[in-house]
Amino acid sequence: GSGLPAVGALLRVEPAVRIGALKPAGNPLARGSGHPVDPHEVAIRLVEPHGADTAVVVRAPLGTVSELRPADLLEHPRARPPLTALHGYQIATVLARLDMPAVLHGSADALAPEAETAQPLYARYWLHNRGPAPLGGLPAVAHLHPQRVTASAGGELRLRLTAAGDGTDSTLAGRVVLVCPVGWSAAPAELPFALAPGQCADADVVVRVPAHADPGYYPVRAQLRLTGNVPTAWRQVVEDVCMVSVGAPDEAALLYLLNGPADVEVGAGDSARLTVTVGTGARAELALEAHLISPWGTWEWTGPAAQGAVIPARGSVELGFDVRPPRWVQPGRWWALVRVCCAGSLLYSPAVTVRVR
Repeated sequence: GSGLPAVGALLRVEPAVRIGALKPAGNPLARGSGHPVDPHEVAIRLVEPHGADTAVVVRAPLGTVSELRPADLLEHPRARPPLTALHGYQIATVLARLDMPAVLHGSADALAPEAETAQPLYARYWLHNRGPAPLGGLPAVAHLHPQRVTASAGGELRLRLTAAGDGTDSTLAGRVVLVCPVGWSAAPAELPFALAPGQCADADVVVRVPAHADPGYYPVRAQLRLTGNVPTAWRQVVEDVCMVSVGAPDEAALLYLLNGPADVEVGAGDSARLTVTVGTGARAELALEAHLISPWGTWEWTGPAAQGAVIPARGSVELGFDVRPPRWVQPGRWWALVRVCCAGSLLYSPAVTVRVR
């Protein structure tokens, strides 16, 4: 009977040009835009790999492709005639319309994550050595100033709370809520905002420390939430933390390693766990994120790469990672360590051996 062809392609490029990239046109999140993209409008990166001038023809076996409109690297259209040829070794970005018939009525499930594993997002993410901004690009953030401050039991302190938006074509609305340790209070307790492009909001916050506060670290947390019709990735809670020192707390008590990790030995096709236990001397709960760091070649069978947890006041939490080498993994020895990030503090575990037998 009839079946699917042995070979198929979404696009065909002739005669000897390669496709370097195919994606929806535009970069809305990167430029702070909340407008959705049209999936039929695409950007194509074309590459001439042979060093010779050549004609370019792009076809869609299952649909139609419009003429190729030249664009720059930021995918802004250029006032030039449609692209029909490339010179030797040229790399060109073009815009086109790709119309495809609907062949399946699939679900609306997301094809990729739209939120980070560890929640809430830390506003000063760069202090956690975690690389680029979290998913969504942090279109709005709240900051508490200063990040660290000292106070006396029974006294009060003043903090500056700011909310800034990175939107370019819409107003970002929401609120920042202050989360204080038990018995503490903040006035105002929240900051509503509606930020047009280029705008920011701020407030002076008075935090009152109870007279019975023992010496230690007390986190005051500012949590920003966007409301309204915004992309899903923008709905993640963004948090900044001001760490208030009452008395003379032990610096090492904010975040410390209690146990682990230990060397892991596992057979191919089996599984094992790599765990660490971290503690805190902070006198209110804190959100943390932990990252498993290991060499290339192990990422497919160790994980999760990142996870979040809440560490209770003056408590501890165990963080576990799976080690599951498939049966075809050859015997060998690797290493792994865990990075724990919390309110701008970093903790690296010792590196341990991961042996597959």
